[in-house]
This record gives sequence, C-alpha cells and structure tokens, in this order.
Amino acid sequence: MKTCTKRIATALLALLVLFSGILALTASRPQKADANAAEAATAQIYYFTDYYPTIPYEELESKFGGLQIAFVHDYIDVETFNLMVEKGYFSQYMNSSVVVMDIKTFMPEPDYLEKLFGQLKSSNNRTMYISAYDLTDFPDLRFMGYVDEFICDKEMSTLSYYLKDSLNNYTSMDKYRLYDTAYLIDSNLIPLHTQQNWDRFQKEGIVYLCRYSPLLRRLLLQIGETTPYGNLPNEYDYNAYEDLAAYLYDRWGVSFLACMKDGIYVNLLTRQMITLNDVGTFMNEAGRGINSLCAFGFWTLSEASYQSWSDIQHDTGKSVPAVYILEVDEIIHNPNGLMINYNPVMTYFAEDRVARMALDRLGSLL
Repeated sequence: MKTCTKRIATALLALLVLFSGILALTASRPQKADANAAEAATAQIYYFTDYYPTIPYEELESKFGGLQIAFVHDYIDVETFNLMVEKGYFSQYMNSSVVVMDIKTFMPEPDYLEKLFGQLKSSNNRTMYISAYDLTDFPDLRFMGYVDEFICDKEMSTLSYYLKDSLNNYTSMDKYRLYDTAYLIDSNLIPLHTQQNWDRFQKEGIVYLCRYSPLLRRLLLQIGETTPYGNLPNEYDYNAYEDLAAYLYDRWGVSFLACMKDGIYVNLLTRQMITLNDVGTFMNEAGRGINSLCAFGFWTLSEASYQSWSDIQHDTGKSVPAVYILEVDEIIHNPNGLMINYNPVMTYFAEDRVARMALDRLGSLL
C-alpha cells in the first residue's frame, strides 16, 4: 500500500515547461512506501482511493491543512477489497475522525460494505463513501445505515477532462494523428493482475476489461466520437465496446495495448501477445498502418510500463511514445527518466462539480 504526501517543490516548478495546458518533464518511478502505524494512529482524515481521488490531495490540504491527512492510493479489485475487509486492513485507521472510501473501478459487495462501515462507525468515525455507482445500482443498501455521506461520481469528470486535454495535445499539430496509432495503457489501469483476471479476459475479451477500466471505456468513446461510427455505446453498455474497438482497429488503424511484463504487450482487442524487440517491428505487429505510439497512465506507473516506455523513448530519442499522465501520486523529477506530459488531478477541480460537492460535504463532517 502507498501513503503519499503530494507536494511539488518550488524548485521543481521552475523546471516545468508549459504547453497546451499540459506540463512536461522527465520523471523517475518512486518505490512504493507502506503506510506506517504512526501515521495511521494520528490521521484525522483517512482517504483511500483505488483509482484517482475525486477530492485532490491538494484541496484537502488547502482546506484542512491543520489536520493530519493520510492519503492512500492502491489499485485493487473486488476480491482484494473483500480480503482487506476480512483481514482488518482498515482497522489501522479506526481512530481517524473521518474515513473516506473512494472506489471507482468496481461495485463492492454490500455485505462487505456493511461490515467495513459498521466497524468504522462502532469506533465513532464519520464516514464518506464515494462511488462510481448510484445507490439504485446496489442490490442491498443496509450499509448506508453506517455511511454519513454518500457521493456518486459516475460522471468522473476529471478523467474525461484529462483524456480530452491529452488527446487535444497529442493531435495539436495534426488532427489525423489520432488514427493509425497504438494507444499504450498502463497495466495498473487494466484488470489483468491475477490469473483469474487473465482467464476471464481470454474468455470475454475487451468486454471484460471495459467493465473494470473506466479509462479504457472513456478513451474508446472519445476516439470513437471523432469518427462516423453511428452507434456509440452508453458508457455502461459493456458488450458494445468490442464492436467499437473492432471498428477503430479495422477502419482507422487504432490499437489498444498494455505492457504486462518485460516488454511483453497484449493487444486488448485481438489478445495477441507482442514482444518489444525494436520499435519498428513492434509498431508493425501492433496493428495495420500503425505509425505512432501514445501512452496513458496514472502516476505512479507500473514498473513494467515505466521501463518499457523508457526503453522506447531511448530508442526514438524521447519522441515516442508521447506519454500522458494524470498525477495521483507525487512525481519526482529526473532528467534521465521517462519524458511525460502531465496534469495533476487538482487541475480539474474547479470544473468538477462532484469534486467540489464532496469537499463541501467532507467539511461538514469535521
């Protein structure tokens, strides 16, 4: 698990280059830092997110700077969440004044939510649950008896703004650059972390991935909107994404890949495995007519993605792939590291209605 204090030093800001609303720098991949018992015991606000935080850390610090804040970001699935509840992982934060659970990639089982929030309330915590699902989506709402504030962030506006800004920047010199491109997605954002995940992917294909990857869904939709494709799916109509991905692949030369390990990629539509030996061969194997690479991820990237994208940039003189990052964890500048274009989560706070509402409601709990 990672606990982050998210600050960019003044000296670092002087090194950043601003263009088209995107900050560019080279960055190194930090090691994971475990949450420590001392921080857990003293935190007055505990914020856990499995994706990116609806309320940016900087906004928490700005509004509640006098309080101790523990911000924990980790990519988990529903099975891992269940195990964390069963094993009492969250009990280390039972003494916090307010506990915020911000879970966007899956709908937890109501029994586990009831157990978690029941335990938190029994320790006199005030609780906030931020979900990508409406309450009407849950089959059982008994857990709401232990939740002080529920926030539905189905809009995930920050994610949409980040993708829109990134694609606009990527195509700023040539709008047709959007096509004939292989889009590399950080493996942290694709649910292929376990053998069970992999088996389901082999059986269900990209439909399974879209069910648990909001970024993949939104990226497919935003690229699809620029084409004559006449029947874009509702975001949660997961079965329709395979047809859209196949259309983009066949008609527009668009592929989606994720690096699994050691330069080995998987095509998320065809399920073909591709090994990165040299960039030219890799692009030929990624899809028909591929002539550019564009990468997306949240910081901190997976080790596999960071290393592979760095290797490609080294071979191409840092021009490929263009790497677009949503900063969730702190970015550390390294002149010899991966060249990235990035925006902090806080960039979009003023435009994100749900984020502003969540911050206001959190204030009412303190």
